[in-house]
Amino acid sequence: MTKQGRGTFEEAGSERKVNREALVDRLRRPEWSDAEFKEARAAVPKSAYEAASAFANTEGGTIVFGVRDREGEVEVVGVDRVDKIQNEFLSTIRSGRKLSREIEVSAEMIEVDGKTLLAFFIPESPRSRKPVYLDGNPRRTFIRRGDSSKRCRRTELERFLRDAAEDRYDSRIVDRLRAHEFFDPESLRWYRSMFFDRNPGKHQNVTDIEFLRERGFVAECGDRLAPTRAAVLVFGRARCVRQILPRPVIDLQFIGAGFDEWSPDRRWADRLVVEENLLQAWLALSERYFRHADRPFSRNMQTMRRNDDPPDFVCFREAAINQLIHQDYGDHGRTAFVRFYRDRTVFWNPGDSLASTDELLDRTAKEVRNPAIVAAFRGIGLSEQAGTGMRAIFGNWRRLGNVPPVVRNDKARGSFELALVRDELLDEDAGSALADDETSDRSPEASSDRKRVEEGGTGTATEPETPKAPAEETVTDTKSDHDDQVGADLIGDHDLPGLTKRQRIILAACDVPRSLTELMERAGVSHRTHFRDKHLKPLLDARLVRMTNPDSPRAPNQKYALTEAGAALKARWAKP
Repeated sequence: MTKQGRGTFEEAGSERKVNREALVDRLRRPEWSDAEFKEARAAVPKSAYEAASAFANTEGGTIVFGVRDREGEVEVVGVDRVDKIQNEFLSTIRSGRKLSREIEVSAEMIEVDGKTLLAFFIPESPRSRKPVYLDGNPRRTFIRRGDSSKRCRRTELERFLRDAAEDRYDSRIVDRLRAHEFFDPESLRWYRSMFFDRNPGKHQNVTDIEFLRERGFVAECGDRLAPTRAAVLVFGRARCVRQILPRPVIDLQFIGAGFDEWSPDRRWADRLVVEENLLQAWLALSERYFRHADRPFSRNMQTMRRNDDPPDFVCFREAAINQLIHQDYGDHGRTAFVRFYRDRTVFWNPGDSLASTDELLDRTAKEVRNPAIVAAFRGIGLSEQAGTGMRAIFGNWRRLGNVPPVVRNDKARGSFELALVRDELLDEDAGSALADDETSDRSPEASSDRKRVEEGGTGTATEPETPKAPAEETVTDTKSDHDDQVGADLIGDHDLPGLTKRQRIILAACDVPRSLTELMERAGVSHRTHFRDKHLKPLLDARLVRMTNPDSPRAPNQKYALTEAGAALKARWAKP
């Protein structure tokens, strides 16, 4: 039986076939990032191979021959020499001659308005097979940016090569540093104490150097021992960390305003820029978080345990640890940041997830960018079983009554963003990203956390005693490199996870067709792009609201009205 996919292709086992209805619908809405139209009536255009490179290097996509696209206005013209063009394109792209890798493209021929279209699905290539480039020239590597294929920048090409290497970046030896002098004694002392608590007697009566060697953090380099990059990043003295990472580890900002109210030129209320090792970064982040967080008091009447941790600490802990262990430390031009707004917290990382957004919520173990760093944190319980971190975030955030977190895994820019939006989940009839039993961690620690949440506690495990705050703290007033990446595009491509207050206002207003300006005024939002992406687009994608002029999405007279599904949902609200 064929299972309906959410996109242009359907899946049947390992096969992918064009979903004709979805494709025709997409032709009416030409602005989409996972497809490219080519006229290709009598010959294969050279730009089709650039699109194939871009889709293979990003998140996959569909190339459609027989469609003329002029500045966003599309016209179905059909392919005249169908067999010739299909055979030429498939043989070239599968041969490995034009492109650096063979691509297992799926092809489908469909009829639209009596004309023949050819659709080719280009899957995303595995990490180890990227970059996919043209004519034997790595400089002819393309990626997908928005609705077009663009040539890779040098830094983006370097990122592909780092991720494709068999020996992972964090496991490589730093031969200019010596094993006995690179590490910060206080950090290693704290780590060993935590490690022995979880692993009694294991490597307990050995020297620091022997412990590091047993754990794979130092290795032979000629006639001496030298640390790995992971060892320097996790345990290193601040000066050694800066030798291999000439940027801050993380930039923590407390904005003091709502997300829609803040602009990059507005000063933050408090800021911490950390340039020390990852253990000290975690301790510094925790200390500053607790300084600002609400600490409600409650007591479990059965155990008499006092609960005064912030309710959202589980989410903060998991998200912050994910930032520290998964970011791309080979990227020296961009700095990870956490921004606390009054109505949300945004975590941004250089380095996209090697897993897809859907796979992040699976229970299975996933490939990670920094396996040695992950293992170091897992050794002391700060990174539990693989595949549970994001699920714990989603589960705890939802149990606090909020709309599900928003994930943006941007493979084109090589970045990852998680937004914890403090907006009450009002109507679960519209769908849910995950059921409660799917978001729950299955580890004993997570079960204990859930029990404390149900009993009125915080859902956090007891935190270990922490050493004093880092001796060195670098605070600057420098604007982050990526202020322009945090504004508008916080909604991912998943189904509508629930209705926010503003989305209910939009639905209530769309009984009659309304312009974008009218809807923004009613919802109380002034940022046009943010309103469209955060509040309106999910309603369009969920088929609750429709455009009155779908053939011209940017038409001046464009308005928005309820669909039958939207009207039915609103009618259910009105029932007593």
